[in-house]
Amino acid sequence: MAEAIGATPCVTTATDVNGLFAVDEWAARNDMVIGSMKAAKAVATALVNGESVGVVKDRNISIRGEMPKQMDLGTEPAVGMSISVYDNAIPFETTLQLFPKLVHLGVGCRRNTPLENIEALVLMALENLHIDMRSVVSLASVDLKSDEQGLLAFARKYKLQARFYTADELNSLE
Repeated sequence: MAEAIGATPCVTTATDVNGLFAVDEWAARNDMVIGSMKAAKAVATALVNGESVGVVKDRNISIRGEMPKQMDLGTEPAVGMSISVYDNAIPFETTLQLFPKLVHLGVGCRRNTPLENIEALVLMALENLHIDMRSVVSLASVDLKSDEQGLLAFARKYKLQARFYTADELNSLE
């Protein structure tokens, strides 16, 4: 369209125009996955309207730098962000869940265990713990399993790094 009328194309958002916090950029810079674009839009709308947006996070997650203007750590307005690996962390009426990529799975299995069995067990364990799969970054096992097709297929399917360690390395840990 811009070419047809001799204009320069420019695509922007209300948060960009007003110099406000852009959750999508911030999440990408901090290696987090946005749980819902609809909730992200609600956060942006609240910011554009000059409203306060709450932020809660898991204790073990650190936020680099100061919180942007209008973002209040620990407050509970109607709209807010939850930075958590847990899928049930929904403290606001409208909660934007941000899932940090920091969970590492340790998976063992018998020889020739199919992908479907590994997948069913891992997903069930994560569900029981309320850990969102979008927070998982890697799969680890003993180096004897480095050629295990079910483990490798699971890592590929979920785009996880696969890491394998010697028995001595694993035994040296608490």
